[in-house]
Amino acid sequence: MGWSATLGLSLFPLICPFNLLMVPISTTIITVMNLRLLRLASSALPIGSFAHSQGLERAHHDGVVIDEVSAEQWLREVYRAGLSRTDLPMLQVMREARHANDIDEMSRLNQLMLASRETKELWQEDMRLGLALKKLLDVDGTDVVQLEQCSLVTQWARAGVMWDIDEEATRSAYIFSWLENACLACAKLLPLGQQQVHRLMKQLFQVVESTPKEVFDEKTWGPSLPGLAMLSSRHEYLENRLFLS
Repeated sequence: MGWSATLGLSLFPLICPFNLLMVPISTTIITVMNLRLLRLASSALPIGSFAHSQGLERAHHDGVVIDEVSAEQWLREVYRAGLSRTDLPMLQVMREARHANDIDEMSRLNQLMLASRETKELWQEDMRLGLALKKLLDVDGTDVVQLEQCSLVTQWARAGVMWDIDEEATRSAYIFSWLENACLACAKLLPLGQQQVHRLMKQLFQVVESTPKEVFDEKTWGPSLPGLAMLSSRHEYLENRLFLS
């Protein structure tokens, strides 16, 4: 099932108080669940995602990403060799650990996730965003998970379980959140107009649709982005920066 269809089904109950079998269910419960899903995916979620480009700013400075075409190529490879192989499989197993209330396993997976960040800036970004989301979730509910260091993926898994959001919907929202933030960074750096940004997102939706879903295997799990790691490691030396990473 494609991206648009998946996200559409995830949000379907928001506009129709029946499930796909047309069995009446609680409109209030479904609406609250989907509003929380939209809140998680929104670029307005106050965790500071807008302040990070994940190496894109350095890539632009060095002439690697200079227009819509090169931006699409960059983000396509970051998704295929990074997000789809690292964040998304971890999100699934982290969610399973949270469902089982296995705090030791969550702590182990959380440290593994943080260790996969290949540069100081990428590690700090994950820590900042994870801590900011943790503070929001701590206020919203009693489902408090005490971890000294928090990956963003860990807190997304926690939010999905705490708010009873469907696994596939949580996964789709995570992808959209990353994708929207990346495209907004492109709009600021290149810059791109609104129509170009929407065209870029449409192209990347197709990348998401065509990329096989990875299953977590600790022996092969992790990113394969040496170019991104090298550019990210040099980002902090830029004299004038818009982004923290």
